[in-house]
Amino acid sequence: MNFIRICLALFLLMPVAAIAAPASDASIKQLMEISETRNLVDSMAGQVKSQMNAAVTGFIEQNLAGKPANPAQKRAIDNMTKKLADLIGSELAYEKVEAKFLPVYRETFTEEEVVGMIAFYKTPTGQAVIHKMPVLMQKTMAMQQESFMQNVVPKMQEIQRQFVDEMQKASK
Repeated sequence: MNFIRICLALFLLMPVAAIAAPASDASIKQLMEISETRNLVDSMAGQVKSQMNAAVTGFIEQNLAGKPANPAQKRAIDNMTKKLADLIGSELAYEKVEAKFLPVYRETFTEEEVVGMIAFYKTPTGQAVIHKMPVLMQKTMAMQQESFMQNVVPKMQEIQRQFVDEMQKASK
């Protein structure tokens, strides 16, 4: 009899979310479509390609030491740039990213939550969130970076200076 009571108590104490239905691939894909996830992924791929091009340019300038590239070097540079662009393009292709997102969404959200988000994102307010959130995130990240550089970096440098002083004194 105690066993039955324990089982009943455990069943009643289980969180409702634990027995909620996981989100389906169809609803997740609908959410990703309405929230314009493809645009975000494409934008991210563009940013990665820009960063890659800047890194390649810096690498080339460093290795050529200011000398102009000869025709064979230009071909090698073009070949490397194309290979890197192809690699980034294939790794950040939406279809590949979507396949990785699906299980993460499924593990994170219930079907009810995904359906609720879809309903929200269909509203004018939801559409505003979709279109304005990337701008908000970019601005807040820039603000945080600036604040970090102005406030934290000088303090870190002071801590490093104090450390060097302590190490020098400890070596005597």
